Amino acid sequence: MLRILFVIINAIFISTISLVSNRETIIPSVFIFFSIQYIYILKQYIEE
Repeated sequence: MLRILFVIINAIFISTISLVSNRETIIPSVFIFFSIQYIYILKQYIEE
């Protein structure tokens, strides 16, 4: 369930970024977003 939610959030986030920004800002934004996401997932596993 959580995985599906992440996929939906990713799709919305990436499409929003691509609409509002140019090519130069897409890659850092996506990289930062995925970094935050992976930290959150790791935190969830550590707490369990």
